[in-house]
Amino acid sequence: MKFKNLIILAFCALFLGSCAKSLNPKAPIVKNFDIAKFSGGWYEIARMKGGDDDLQNTAYECFVDKNSTINLLKSAQTSSGKIKNEQHVLEFAGDKNIGLLYQKGFISDTTYRVAQVDGEYRYALIFGADTSELYILSRTKKLPEPIRIVYLKKAKHSGYDLNKIVWTKQK
Repeated sequence: MKFKNLIILAFCALFLGSCAKSLNPKAPIVKNFDIAKFSGGWYEIARMKGGDDDLQNTAYECFVDKNSTINLLKSAQTSSGKIKNEQHVLEFAGDKNIGLLYQKGFISDTTYRVAQVDGEYRYALIFGADTSELYILSRTKKLPEPIRIVYLKKAKHSGYDLNKIVWTKQK
């Protein structure tokens, strides 16, 4: 009986390990990251195609609670007008001055890299663990064209397929 349990445990460990995504080695990470400056409201300007392609008016609120946990509240509207809210809890993956964050999941963890942020923390480029996840965020509903060009070049250089980017409608 113990041998059977050991085999099941080994299989589960192997399965869960295979679910983990490896980090994209080409993706940069912001050094000297300041979570206090990053906190606050953000509008989603763009993201990679995926399960939420019909969302619009997507906004995020980021704050750090008294336990130093990073909370990310997402609010979006579906094409039918229904409001969709989500709450995510993130933690630093190491040094708190480096923009590498992770979210614990039921099956596997998700890693996010703050790939670029301007000096005033008005615009941010966020990469997921692999090239299937990307977010462009702004403090306002519009992204200046020069920032858009810089962020898209960085995404392409990091291995992202720019044809898979969805531009979020903000009203």
